[in-house]
Amino acid sequence: MAKASVGDYFWKREMMNRLSAELEALEESEAIKQKIDLEFDLKHMLSRYELTPRELIEAVIALYPSDFEQKAPGHSRNKDEDAPRFNAVTPGVDGSPVSEENRSAAVQTTSRPEGPVTRRRLKKYTNPHTGEIVLTRGANHRTLNLWRQKHGQTAVDQWWEYVDAADNNEP
Repeated sequence: MAKASVGDYFWKREMMNRLSAELEALEESEAIKQKIDLEFDLKHMLSRYELTPRELIEAVIALYPSDFEQKAPGHSRNKDEDAPRFNAVTPGVDGSPVSEENRSAAVQTTSRPEGPVTRRRLKKYTNPHTGEIVLTRGANHRTLNLWRQKHGQTAVDQWWEYVDAADNNEP
């Protein structure tokens, strides 16, 4: 554990007292009490009827589809009414909730572009003090890190050279 200073202790104690006072004020707020009660009731309902949150949301959307329709922007005077009222489940074309399979099929993304994977070029580090050789495609190598601790970052960074593909015995 890092060494703590007295100033750090008193600053954290002051912050804790401020946060405690804010928390007490929030707990006394009627709006917060209502939201906490609602959360409790929802969790109770989920367990009583053995529903997942998604199933509950889909049931509410099925019961009140007009409340979840997305209007064209600019048709109301209130800015908040232009925004979709609920974003967790977007209704499909016919107004029914989109199933998880359809949603995942519609949102197919790839983490990398298609085509052949280009690998990093192989580097050969030679320690001039010991003659030891390290072949690596990345810089985070255990032996290299030990050399950097012992000889310094700038010195070790000068010890590498690219290995040609013909000379490379690695896959």
